Amino acid sequence: LRRVEGFLRATLELSATESRQAEMEGRQALRLLDEVDRQQMVPPSQTRPLRLRALLQTKEKPAEAQKLSEELLKESRISGDVTADIWYWRGLALLGNGDRSSAKAALRQAAALAPAEA
Repeated sequence: LRRVEGFLRATLELSATESRQAEMEGRQALRLLDEVDRQQMVPPSQTRPLRLRALLQTKEKPAEAQKLSEELLKESRISGDVTADIWYWRGLALLGNGDRSSAKAALRQAAALAPAEA
């Protein structure tokens, strides 16, 4: 999983050149995650957040990213562990799928939680 994390960016606010590089790295991360999942090396609860970030980074499957972000948010609400990161990645997934108003609300939630986590 450390190799996967090495391919993932902490933010997607990148220049055009950085964005192209990030997209390629996101695809590499997805390939590694597919292998990890195939071999059942770690539980999906550890790979799914990384998969969301990789999907967002590649910009290739916005609907899949949005669905996964929704599932992760639902699971975190059930466990009582909703973090700013979950809202941040949810907001980017919504934005990538064209839902700007919901993305804005999700990013506000992330901002509201971020000071509390610091």
